[in-house]
Amino acid sequence: MLTLQVNRRYGPGMAEEVSPLLQGVRELRLLEAVGEWVIKYDDGQVFFKKLKEVAGR
Repeated sequence: MLTLQVNRRYGPGMAEEVSPLLQGVRELRLLEAVGEWVIKYDDGQVFFKKLKEVAGR
């Protein structure tokens, strides 16, 4: 579901890039935070940076 939201917000290229990172996020509170970031950050690169931080990459 998050990959679909990323695709709609930032485009298919970003969705493809973040999909492996999203699969590695298992904690519910982190998944909720990532969902909030999709809403909060207009800039896909800012979103991507935050996601990499929580995914440990």
